[in-house]
Formats: sequence, structure tokens, C-alpha cells
Amino acid sequence: RRTVYLEVGGFDERFFMFVEGRDLAARVVRAGYSIRYCPEVRFLHRAESNRPQSNAVYRHSGRLYYEFRNEVWYTWRYFPIGWALLKSRHNLATNLGVAFREQAVGAYLRGYIDGILGLGWVLRHRQPLDSNGLWQVVGQHNRRWLRNPPLQESVV
Repeated sequence: RRTVYLEVGGFDERFFMFVEGRDLAARVVRAGYSIRYCPEVRFLHRAESNRPQSNAVYRHSGRLYYEFRNEVWYTWRYFPIGWALLKSRHNLATNLGVAFREQAVGAYLRGYIDGILGLGWVLRHRQPLDSNGLWQVVGQHNRRWLRNPPLQESVV
């Protein structure tokens, strides 16, 4: 709903693009609302701007820079410490493979460096989610992070 979107402050412009939807979903959950997956709801992107063959950002390393940087911010803003450490270690290794495959090692390095340099504002606005909140915002294929929490942290 528009009212919820406005209540939580809409999209955070610091993310610019990529991962901004997950950040918004986490803030919606923190505000006490639920995120639900509704497979019966479908939509069609009429413009092909989000496709690699028609968008220069996808054809070059810009997309990966933002994905790498924003994933650092999202992880450390919403994941409890133990999960954030494990997820960060996994992302570093996995994304390095992506960077080599896409010939975007420079974007990988810039993304992670800028992600780390931006941790100041992230940690000042840190809002770790409890396991129920994480379950709502983490995609099914990534829920391995939610099993057997490595370290506990008090969630406000």
C-alpha cells in the first residue's frame, strides 16, 4: 500500500539501484507489516530496459558494482552479526566468481571497497531483523542463512 511505502520512507536513494527492494521490504517488516509471496500475482515488464542485451548498465560492470556494494550494506543493516559474518564470507567468494565470469573484477573491488567505506551510515542505522522478519525478506533460495543461527544478538 502507498501508505506503508510512505510510512517507511520509500526507497532509500543511497542504494540507487539493485537491492533497494530488499531494503524496502526489511523496513516494511520492521514497521510491523508482513511481506507475503503471492505466486498467483503476475506482471509483465513491457520495456526491455532490465535485460542485459538492451541495457548498457547490464552489459558493463555498473550493475555488478551496485549489486556488490548494496549487498554489503543490506547484509550489515538487517542481519544479526553471526549471519552477517557468514553471509559476507559466502558473498565475497561467490561474487568473486561472478566478477571473473563477467570480466568485472574492477567492479567487484570497487563495490566491496565502497560497501565497506559506506558501513558508517549502515551501522548507525542498523536494524537487525529477528528470524521471523528475516524469513519474510530472504528469498527461498537464500534461506540457508536462517538455519541454526551462529551467533545471537539482541534485536530491538
